[in-house]
Amino acid sequence: MTVPRNGWRDLADRAETAAARAVVAATAPLSTDRLVRVAGAVGGAVLPRIPPLRRRIEDNLAGLGPAAGDLEAGALAQAVGDHFGRVIAEYMRLGEIAADPTRIEVEDDASLTAALAAGRGVVLVSAHHGNWEAVRLAVRRHGRDCALIYRAFNNPRFDALAKGLVRCAGEPVLHKGRKGTRALLRHVGRGGVALILIDQRQTGAPLLPFVGREAETATAAAELAVRFGAALVPARARRLEDGRRFGVRFEPEIPSGDPIAMTAAANDVISDWIREDPGQWFWLHRRWRLRPRGAGIRAARSG
Repeated sequence: MTVPRNGWRDLADRAETAAARAVVAATAPLSTDRLVRVAGAVGGAVLPRIPPLRRRIEDNLAGLGPAAGDLEAGALAQAVGDHFGRVIAEYMRLGEIAADPTRIEVEDDASLTAALAAGRGVVLVSAHHGNWEAVRLAVRRHGRDCALIYRAFNNPRFDALAKGLVRCAGEPVLHKGRKGTRALLRHVGRGGVALILIDQRQTGAPLLPFVGREAETATAAAELAVRFGAALVPARARRLEDGRRFGVRFEPEIPSGDPIAMTAAANDVISDWIREDPGQWFWLHRRWRLRPRGAGIRAARSG
């Protein structure tokens, strides 16, 4: 019997989700701290030995040229593997982490406090650096939930599993797209707090400096802040030396003005984070890749 293409896709989705649930069940006896350490060790050992991933880091460093400084691909791959192995484990135990106040050390929240006291909405901009969910957990200390918008996984079953975990750090959790964007607008417009990660490429977006080289950077977060008079605040959660806690810092608010200039300022802040802790950023993304279609989109907009 021939299985329709959609049937094979459904079977693959079910198998992928079942495998994820099996991993969660198999690691259940481990304490959260031990699970995070083991996941870091496995990630740090495996990632440098996967040629396509190692080459992507090498390509990113080569593309940066002198801006890459003295970063070496092998050591960076090990650090990135260790860190993101830990992040995956932390997602698996996000509910437990959310209930443990010792995991979060708020280093500076003056800008967030001032915006909330003034009754303004807050758009937090961050990156796939450290563990961004710790930023949302830090917002809870102010008695507020922090919204998150993200691109849904292609596997709807796995996405439902992931979304359930992400909700442990705050609500609402929204999918990118028309419906999610409308919900985000309503949330910020009512004075809510939202976290938007701006460090991934958006084809056709303005070219703005990022770690020393121009990269396509979406300006939607700044546009949202300008539209509702919300504070645009870079926020990061850096993994601390003990490997289990996060130092959360809400940087000074970026002054309102032209969204492109505001986004460029946010990129400068994020670039500083990456230079300070390069192993805590997701170097596997093709951040600086440019496509001809992007040039056409920019030309049409400027025309």
